[in-house]
Amino acid sequence: LPSKCTHVKLFVVDGSGFLYRAYYAFPPLTDKDGHNANVVYGFFRILFKLFQEKPDYLVVARDAPVKTLRHEAYPDYKANRKKMDDDFRHQIPVTKELVKELGIPSVSVEGYEADDSIASIVRTFKHDKDLVIDIYSSDKDLKQLLDTNVFAVDPLKGTRTDPKLFLQEYLFEPQYILDYLALVGDSADNIK
Repeated sequence: LPSKCTHVKLFVVDGSGFLYRAYYAFPPLTDKDGHNANVVYGFFRILFKLFQEKPDYLVVARDAPVKTLRHEAYPDYKANRKKMDDDFRHQIPVTKELVKELGIPSVSVEGYEADDSIASIVRTFKHDKDLVIDIYSSDKDLKQLLDTNVFAVDPLKGTRTDPKLFLQEYLFEPQYILDYLALVGDSADNIK
């Protein structure tokens, strides 16, 4: 990124979250060979809407297709989730290849989730106050990254959260979301 830039927009996209949303939000759609393509269609429909916002930079973060360090630390991590349908699984490589063909940077690190990659990217660049970073994800854990120039955007709900809005909703500062979740648990990740 340029060192001295004014109001440069960086969009960091939770690609794995977009895939799941597309799978559950869009009805089965078949391609010319009769294969379901609802994930591919839905993923790019959501992604292309972001381009209307004219970001200067955009990166897609993805979960690695293997168990994470969290699974090693806590074997019941996400154990309550339904196994990924084969129909869904077969569409993931197609989206990954199309993202690559479109020249969109994509990050996936073995042993880590998309959230971890998103956090690393945001922490690397958030100190440049001329840079506005929008995290496109519905994951509440990522709200710990909120700052004066870092926002959490839920593209389907159409909400954009900053530290002030977070404080109004939760009544504590964003950096304490992990403490809060440790106390109350997180049913989405099967954490009591």
